Amino acid sequence: MYVKIPLRKVYVDSLQYQVYERYGQLPQALRHFEAYQAGITPILTMKQASKMKKLEHEFEIKEKNLTILNQQLQVDSAQKRFLAQVFINLSILFVLVGSGLFV
Repeated sequence: MYVKIPLRKVYVDSLQYQVYERYGQLPQALRHFEAYQAGITPILTMKQASKMKKLEHEFEIKEKNLTILNQQLQVDSAQKRFLAQVFINLSILFVLVGSGLFV
């Protein structure tokens, strides 16, 4: 609702500019052209700000997803190291027990 009223005013100014220019009334055409330019700039700025906020939000979501994925990879890596350590320790224990029984 906030953008609709200024947007309509900009649209009317552009139409009035075209009409005055077509009929050769250049001072009035210039006045409406300047009003059009003054009105369109804040509307474009609001649209750009809205797009920027959307992009920032999407970036934050991707950043959080990557952080979660990184943490999951670290946990997986730690689990693999733990299992490797257990396997090595059990192998050493088996060799020691086997050599103790053999001697």
